[in-house]
Amino acid sequence: MSVVECENCSKKYIKVFYKWCKQCGTNKLRKNFTNWTSGNEKIDNFIQEKQLEINNSRNIVFEWIPYYNKFLDIKEVDKDDFSTVYLAKWEDGPLEWNNNSRKYIRNLKESELKLKYSHNLQNVVEFLNKVKIYSTNFKIFGISQNPDIL
Repeated sequence: MSVVECENCSKKYIKVFYKWCKQCGTNKLRKNFTNWTSGNEKIDNFIQEKQLEINNSRNIVFEWIPYYNKFLDIKEVDKDDFSTVYLAKWEDGPLEWNNNSRKYIRNLKESELKLKYSHNLQNVVEFLNKVKIYSTNFKIFGISQNPDIL
């Protein structure tokens, strides 16, 4: 069996099939940090930290979703005193690692998702703490902002 190494940094792949290298994979995400912003430094730092925590090619790439209008067919499915949950389709779909092209691409198959709108958040830190807690139990692809509710 031959040893397969990353074409960029020559480190051995942990999982050869995926041809994904943690160092190079997270560096690709890191290089893209300057191409987006939520407009809030705390949210940007949180998202960047989530992206740099990725340990393998199958991990979710948590991201800022800048265009709320990319969510289609939004339907309310649940509501309580603290939040409202919607079912929607994400026109672009989340990022995922593509073994053949060796880069992150949009996965349109994973486009149906739930949106959670939190009511009465007092501050960004409270919001990010809730996102952190939810992300341990649920697939969370990112954060967006509904401009109609500002």
